[in-house]
Amino acid sequence: MRAMTFFWNHRHWKIRIRQLHDQILHLSHELHHVKDDVRQIEAKLNEHLWEWKELKEEIRRLARRIEELESLADRVARLEEEVMTGITDNPELHAYFAGKIGSEVRVDTASATLQGVVLTVAEDAVELRESGGDLLIIPFSRITSVQ
Repeated sequence: MRAMTFFWNHRHWKIRIRQLHDQILHLSHELHHVKDDVRQIEAKLNEHLWEWKELKEEIRRLARRIEELESLADRVARLEEEVMTGITDNPELHAYFAGKIGSEVRVDTASATLQGVVLTVAEDAVELRESGGDLLIIPFSRITSVQ
């Protein structure tokens, strides 16, 4: 009976070992497929990451372009306003006259040469007092040169 029990136990273990071996082979095969799937997913992910980086850079370029266009649109709006009102923005003249307040200057226009002391400077004009006491307001748009 012992021989039979040993044989049965031995045979049972052989069958169990074979089953485990088959399961290991099956799992190994499945693992191989999973690894292939992971590689494919990684490749697709890398491809999408590259596309996303390119899109991100394109968005940055477009954002910079939008800022440039908005700046140009603001400038066009200011120029349109200057054309409609006849009031021109001239920061250089404004700064020049602001530095000359209380000083005598000579201003040339297309029709006359004027001389006087700078009293005040507006956004688009300068106010002078001539030596005779007369007050002059000269729009920047009429000035051709100053000294």
